Amino acid sequence: MTGFQKAIKVVAIVFAISLTATIIGGIVNLAGFFINGLTGGDGKTTENFSEAYEEDGIEGIKIESSYGRLVIKSGDGFLVEADGASSRFSSRVSNSGILVITNTGGNYNWAGKFFGGDDEFKDAVITVTVPEKFEVESLEIENGFGDLIMQDVACGFLKLKLGAGDCDVIGVKSGRTDIDAGVGELSFIDVVLGNVNLNCGVGDISIEGIMTGENDVDCGVGEIDIRIEGNREDYDISVERGIGEIYLDGEKQDDMKAGDSSAENTLNINGGIGEVSVKFTETE
Repeated sequence: MTGFQKAIKVVAIVFAISLTATIIGGIVNLAGFFINGLTGGDGKTTENFSEAYEEDGIEGIKIESSYGRLVIKSGDGFLVEADGASSRFSSRVSNSGILVITNTGGNYNWAGKFFGGDDEFKDAVITVTVPEKFEVESLEIENGFGDLIMQDVACGFLKLKLGAGDCDVIGVKSGRTDIDAGVGELSFIDVVLGNVNLNCGVGDISIEGIMTGENDVDCGVGEIDIRIEGNREDYDISVERGIGEIYLDGEKQDDMKAGDSSAENTLNINGGIGEVSVKFTETE
């Protein structure tokens, strides 16, 4: 990539990130304020919802939440719990075996949250428990505003579409992984991820664990720290700098391509704004 092309890339990155931040800020601070009127929200919430499901027949999980804290964890069986969610909160198993959980409808008091109005609102907390050692075929989560915590679950396909909020993922296994990050910090600890497609937004990202297959990291704004349990020689690595330094096993890198093109695993990093560090725990 020539110097001119890099400059164009940097300008495009800055513009795209600025536009994204503006859009997200507008959605959070304005659209949410009016959503009650637009959707006929009644200002009420769902309290103390709890429903268990049989393991047989559930092949995947799909969650769509406009606001609130999401917790996905392992336990004795399938269980969905909600407190402070929208009055239109729903949880059901579709005919195709997908556990569908929806928390939308505009009953969250955005006025009280951001403009100091009636403060008698309650943040939603939605907890989904998956049976231990059970692997769902797919786990798809779209979270608008709020934190996400995932721990000790396994799936064939993991898809995360995140708006504003932090994300903590611990001990999760996924055969294919698609992450579209918004604004907030992302932390992945002791994970086993395959074929990762990570599109970063604004915020620091850290990944510790195993990454296999074809892995693409498209950086946004913020520092990225990746620690891979594996041998560097088993990866075909491609690095393209943006604004910020890139380090591979502690060595500063410019645009580079390293490793064996016939390697079983690939790691492609497209730099954004911020430092990127990649380390392998096993090196020759």
